Amino acid sequence: MYSSNNNEQRRFLAVYLHLQKGYSQSQTARAIGVSQGSISLWCKQVRSEGLGRLKNRPHTGRKPQLDSNEIKELFRLLKQQSPAAYDLQAKRWSSRSLSKAIWLLKGVKYSHSRVNQLMKHHGFNPKKDGDPRSPS
Repeated sequence: MYSSNNNEQRRFLAVYLHLQKGYSQSQTARAIGVSQGSISLWCKQVRSEGLGRLKNRPHTGRKPQLDSNEIKELFRLLKQQSPAAYDLQAKRWSSRSLSKAIWLLKGVKYSHSRVNQLMKHHGFNPKKDGDPRSPS
């Protein structure tokens, strides 16, 4: 897989080979390892909008509801307590009970799959964390 910086370099190289060096679209595509359609699109964009169109652009998307420090602190807190501390009817943490606790603590709704990602990222072990019988 290519990084976004490498992808940008590939786009510039492709346009250079095709428009400046006279390679055909199929030759350029084979040399760069992309489809002929990509070469066509990039060249069309350069002709209409200039070389700047090939530059990487920032990814847009929804802003995080909680920043990384807030999430880190939240999981540190939740690791020290059981679901019962939040009046949840669970003996151990699960993605569902964590999602409910996050909602209660921060007013933020995360899907169960997102909570699972966060659990993995923050080393949260539902079999050990939040269990008063297990050593911290």
